[in-house]
Amino acid sequence: DGQAWDRFLLSVLRPGVPHEAFVKTRSTVQSALRDVGVLEIAGSRDRSIRVRRGRPDPLAYSWVLARQLAELGEQAEGWALRDAFAARLFAPRPDYAAICVDAGVTAGLLRRGHLMAQSRLQVGSEMS
Repeated sequence: DGQAWDRFLLSVLRPGVPHEAFVKTRSTVQSALRDVGVLEIAGSRDRSIRVRRGRPDPLAYSWVLARQLAELGEQAEGWALRDAFAARLFAPRPDYAAICVDAGVTAGLLRRGHLMAQSRLQVGSEMS
């Protein structure tokens, strides 16, 4: 609901933000989350906002993941499915995130390796 959004934003914005800036920030955040597919917004005056799991293009997910791996270095595949920025941004189900990772490996955005029987991901040759 709208009050929940307002409470959340007020908790993270600096105190004393002018009302116009607050309204613009709320609109910008909601639009960005709608654009990545994790919010459905219906109506104009009496908005209905619904959170959902994203289903981004698999290569978009993999590209975001590869960019983060370039900064952090090799990471466990489980991290990539649940905790990476791409996982938090798009909020896909873990099975869909795994499909995205597989597509990224096939396209060369990611490279899969193993360490002590644990699958790990690195930046692929197409991102170098």
